[in-house]
Amino acid sequence: MDVPDGNSAGRRGLRRLIRRRAGVELITDARQTPLDNLNARRRKYAILQGSRIPFLLASAVTWVWWENTWISAVLFAVSVPLPWIAVVIGNGAGEPRDPRVKQVYKPGVVRDLNARQMLRGGGSPELGDGRGDAPGPGGRVIEHD
Repeated sequence: MDVPDGNSAGRRGLRRLIRRRAGVELITDARQTPLDNLNARRRKYAILQGSRIPFLLASAVTWVWWENTWISAVLFAVSVPLPWIAVVIGNGAGEPRDPRVKQVYKPGVVRDLNARQMLRGGGSPELGDGRGDAPGPGGRVIEHD
């Protein structure tokens, strides 16, 4: 008669636990959505570009009021690469897309957004001549339905 020892039962339970945990996504593994990623890069860009002016003003103030050339030069030197750094961060690719997630194009949603923008009074380059839908190849409107 085969009697399982306590050690093999413990291993089976551990394997079951590992298999169950393999399908669970941890909050630390969650990725940002592309829109959140873009908004974060825009926010960083605006902060870096906006911080250049205070550095330049602080540089001018230290030179005029304190007549301290060294501090003024350091503040000015810090302000010089800020626009370049802001552009590099703003144009960054951010997090790569997960290849397992399907990319779905919904033309109806795009048409609705363009129509709303047109109703608000702003023209849209996607709308072509303003008749409603963007013309497809050969001047025809292509419907997906």
